[in-house]
Amino acid sequence: MLMTDLRDYRPLHAYLDNDLIMESAEKRRIISSALSSGLAAMHDAGLAHMDFFTWHVFLRPSLNGYKFQPIDLERSIKKRKMFWSSFIIKRRQVDDLASLHLTVPWPLVSFSERMRFFRDYRKKRGMHGSGHKFLRAILKRCKQRGRKRKFTPYGVAERLRQ
Repeated sequence: MLMTDLRDYRPLHAYLDNDLIMESAEKRRIISSALSSGLAAMHDAGLAHMDFFTWHVFLRPSLNGYKFQPIDLERSIKKRKMFWSSFIIKRRQVDDLASLHLTVPWPLVSFSERMRFFRDYRKKRGMHGSGHKFLRAILKRCKQRGRKRKFTPYGVAERLRQ
């Protein structure tokens, strides 16, 4: 994808590095809401990104918050008509959430903000129930993927090993 098509968009990690934004609880909530809405819409469409890291998520300020745009979609997968496709796509969507969780720096984004994001994501997808099983699947995947060196600088993988 050509980056020139992303005028006025900035990667999520650039927003996370911006002290003016990170000091404002309201702006953090708006960014989290845009992110949960965009990811929920993508997953509801039967898509999984496969590399959903903070540097593959771009945001642009808009009148009612932020507009979400993922990049690097060549490895994305779509749910197919085969009976096992639902299982595969759900697992890949768990991977998307795990990758995002592992690349959002700790303690810059607190546990309560992460849980708020998870709750908003589930609500926007129309997922009912407690979500404990789904959250356990995400955290289990985080522990597995968090062993890779590329996740070390963010501090989340280290906390999962405790």
